[in-house]
Amino acid sequence: MTFWLLSQNINAFDDVKFEAASVLASVYEQQHQKNLSKSILRRAIELSQHTVYWHCRLLFQLAQIHASERDYELACSLLSVGVDYAHISSAHYTRVLFLLSRCMLMLIDKKFSEVLPLLNQAGHLVEVWQ
Repeated sequence: MTFWLLSQNINAFDDVKFEAASVLASVYEQQHQKNLSKSILRRAIELSQHTVYWHCRLLFQLAQIHASERDYELACSLLSVGVDYAHISSAHYTRVLFLLSRCMLMLIDKKFSEVLPLLNQAGHLVEVWQ
């Protein structure tokens, strides 16, 4: 935890900083300390907005934790943020991954009427992309 706290103010070595946050969050999650895990990931997401890879990876990781807690609303909200961020960042493949992940969670949550428009959007993006 100390390295993560110290590294937040260092602008260089983003990969090391965000990898440390991701691994630390995973360790806390395995130790059933999900609140600590989510807190670290939220802070890392705030700091990673200029790094597309890490921002998306951390959003997925946090959404996964919320989904494992059956908090599908919040998980879908995070994935929606990912869809928008990937679009702004021109990360087309990642945008489709976020959309399909949202669809999966909505199916689990039995929100069938909301899934079809998202699947259509994902299908359109795949067609245009190829």
